Order: sequence, then C-alpha cells, then structure tokens
Amino acid sequence: MCGVRVCLTGPKACPMKLVSHLLIFGPLAASLFTLVPIAYPFQEANLSLGAYYLVHHILALLLLIGVRRNYSRTEFRIGLVLLLGMSFGYLRVVTPYYLPVNRSSIESPVGHLSVFFVNTYLANQNHQALKSQIVSSNPDIIGLVEVDQYWLNRLALTELYPHRVEMPRDDNYGIALYSKFELTEIVTSVGEELPPVIMASVEIGGAPIRIVCLHALNPLFGDDRALVDRNLVLRRVVSRLRDVKGNAVVMGDFNATPFSKFYNIYVGESEFRDAMWGYGLWRSWDAFSQTLRLKLDHVLYRGDMAATDFEMMPFFGSDHLPMRAVFQLGAGFDTGDDVLNNSAHD
Repeated sequence: MCGVRVCLTGPKACPMKLVSHLLIFGPLAASLFTLVPIAYPFQEANLSLGAYYLVHHILALLLLIGVRRNYSRTEFRIGLVLLLGMSFGYLRVVTPYYLPVNRSSIESPVGHLSVFFVNTYLANQNHQALKSQIVSSNPDIIGLVEVDQYWLNRLALTELYPHRVEMPRDDNYGIALYSKFELTEIVTSVGEELPPVIMASVEIGGAPIRIVCLHALNPLFGDDRALVDRNLVLRRVVSRLRDVKGNAVVMGDFNATPFSKFYNIYVGESEFRDAMWGYGLWRSWDAFSQTLRLKLDHVLYRGDMAATDFEMMPFFGSDHLPMRAVFQLGAGFDTGDDVLNNSAHD
C-alpha cells in the first residue's frame, strides 16, 4: 500500500490515489459545472444527468471515506463538503418522488379523472400495441404527441372519444387530445413560431378543469434557437394558466428533466404537483436503453385535486414510455396565487 507521504509528495503519483481521484473528482467536476449559470444545450444535457450524479456522489462518498488516508486532511474535507453539498441538492429534487403522499386530501370529492399521455415516436409502427393499452386502461383524457395523420388513422380513436382536437404533422410535433367530456375554450397555439400546444377545458361533476397537452422543442437538436424556444413554450403555457384559477392538468414531453434549471423556473417553483410524486422517479426516455434513461415526460396538476394512482405503461415500440394518472376531484378552487409568481408575462 502506498504511504500517505508518497502519494502526496513522491516523484511519482500513487496509482491508487490517481484512480480514486478520477473516480471521485472527475464526475464531481462535471456535476459542479451544472452550477454555472449558462444557457447552452450542453449544459442542459449535463443538468439532465442529476439522478446519475446523485448515485455517483453517494458511491464516491463511500470511496472517499474508504481511501481517506491517501488524501491530506484538507483534500478530504473539500471532497466531503462538495460531495455532500451536491448530493443534498439532487436529493431535494428526488425526495418528493419517494415520500408518502396524502391521497385522500379532498374533502368533498365530486368525481375522478384519468389521463393517458405518450410520445408515440413517429417512426414507430406498433399502432395496435398502443391502442390496446389505451382500450385496456380506458382513460378519460388522452394526450398524444409526435403523431402524423397515418398514426391517427391507425389508432382510430374517434368512436371511443367523441371530443377531440387533432393537429397531425409530418415532423415530430404533431399533437392530439381526445376526451370523453366536451372540450371547450380550446387554444391550439402559444406562438406562430412554436410547435402547437392544445389547451382546453372540461367539466366533471360541476368542477371545471383546464387540460394542457404539449411537446416542447428538443434543446439538443435543431438550430441555435431550440433551447430558447423550448423554454418559451413552457413560459407561455405557464403565463396563460396563471390567469385561470382552479384545477388544471398539464401533460407532455417537456424535453426537460426535474433537474433542469429551466424546468424549475417555469414549472418546479409553481403550485403544480407531479402526479408521479410518491410512486418513485420513473424515467420515460430512452425506452430502448436499459442504462441511460431520463424523465422527460410529465403529468402535473394543481387545484382541488389529488393524484390517487400513477403508473408507467409497458414498452410498445416508442422511445418514450406511456404514462397513466388518476385524480380525485373536489368542487373547490385553489384561489391562491396561480402559477409562478416569479416568472414574467410575455
């Protein structure tokens, strides 16, 4: 075993220290870089790895303690403080997904609402597999993104869902909303330069609910404005919802994880709750990968509602896994400040 002085001052670096140094401080340096306030696609990709950094930092803490005699007291303390500090930051995001949630908080329930959301993946041809999932889960509301006319024709949901808004496109930003309830106050755009967003209202047991389905731009592909436009979609949706009191459900492919600074600015610091809280941090993309997966798809809600069930549906050929959530609805309205007091109107 290399002695402490040899490791620190010897003419040749101690191999064990070099290895532990790379294992501990290499990923830690990349994790620390997420604190730099810059808005670039590579930083967004780095932020998306928060769950993986958390696992690394916990393991790195154990390794640091195990090989502490290879480090000076100052080196050890610096590593310990940095690893603990970054771990607590990531835990703040992860913890709500694993804490128990009160699912019976509605004093006067008036009904239930079930929603189903999925990014179908335009190149995917397993239309019948998805339709089978929809029929078996029998949701009240369906949100689909990345659909063209062929996808909609093959799914043939119009008989099951008489109320609908279909906006198929040949690129990745076709979108559709299906409902068993009448859709009113329909909005299909938050900007001509942006992908379509469907916003509509339904009423269940006398309680109105605003439903939003969206597919934000992928900030890692496309032109230099992709990241800006991704954030602009989220900001404009939030701005419109701010002026509407009461119950709301937002489902979509945000192309942002809960670790994203921009997700937290426009969504995470609002009164919205994640329907996944209490059910674990399920990651919806990339469904083809068994190692690297991220939570890009979200079902959020606010108001006099409680999420009583959530599940990630099985793989059916898309690179995204479908989501299903069930809510208990109350007759009251959330009359507090609406969404994101800190975000600016357009």
